[in-house]
Amino acid sequence: LQMTFAGSGVQAWLCAAAWVLGAVLLMKIILPLVIRRISKWAGATSTYWDDAVVDALRAVRWFLVALVALHPASSGLALNAVVQRWVSGVATVAFFLQLALCASAFIGGWISNVRNQSLEKDPSTTSALSILSFIARTVAWAILLLLLLDNLGFDVNALVAGLGIGGIAIGLALQNILSDLFASLSIVLDKPFQVGDFVIIDDFLGTVENIGLKTTR
Repeated sequence: LQMTFAGSGVQAWLCAAAWVLGAVLLMKIILPLVIRRISKWAGATSTYWDDAVVDALRAVRWFLVALVALHPASSGLALNAVVQRWVSGVATVAFFLQLALCASAFIGGWISNVRNQSLEKDPSTTSALSILSFIARTVAWAILLLLLLDNLGFDVNALVAGLGIGGIAIGLALQNILSDLFASLSIVLDKPFQVGDFVIIDDFLGTVENIGLKTTR
């Protein structure tokens, strides 16, 4: 165990491997038990956030956990600065990617449960909830991306300023699409008609089947 390999002792390499394998094994063994326990508890409640927590936990990926475990695993190894920086960078990217997956699954699961219940009471709200789900997940990914870049040492302030200017340019270029988006939201919120209503527009008549982002069928 006192032999050295690539600047570190065999014992240090074994400890590093134990960090990674231990993290993966704990996730494989303990996480299913936690999910099963929370699922059983969530089934007895009428709230949606606990079901969304289950969806978030199911989004955990073992290979991302293994990559995150590289950071504490490498602390006991005699690595040069470049390798240590790369290991830390990979672990940071894996951590924020896993966090984004869990956040996206949580938002999607929560809104999906709300949408399924609202489908029975007010079908027209399902379109609005789908739009809100997409917007919320996009915002979550954007925030976590900025946090990731900040942790990697990038100048986030300059990036945000550039995105603001670029957002104005994109907004001007996508006026028609944004107009359709807000028109769809106004239909859902003001409810001039709902899914299932029979409407007549000029020479066309029929039942509203779906209210989408750009079109209504």
